[in-house]
Amino acid sequence: MAVEAIRRHVSVTEYNAMAQAGILGDDERVEGLDGDVIVAPPQGPPHVSVVARIADVLRSRLDARLAFPDVTFTVDELMGPDR
Repeated sequence: MAVEAIRRHVSVTEYNAMAQAGILGDDERVEGLDGDVIVAPPQGPPHVSVVARIADVLRSRLDARLAFPDVTFTVDELMGPDR
């Protein structure tokens, strides 16, 4: 008999509590997407290369002074309002 997994969404408050309890490590790459906590794979050379090339194209076409820093989002922006 197969057991079906039940998906449970995580609120922002629960996500923060998991981080404070040490369930989510400070250096662990996780993303909150629509209430799901997703472990993100490390950004390898192909990803870094593509991002650099896209930034170069945008810089050359828009304005050479544009900068594209690493972007970090808050939990609220990733997961949306508390559920």
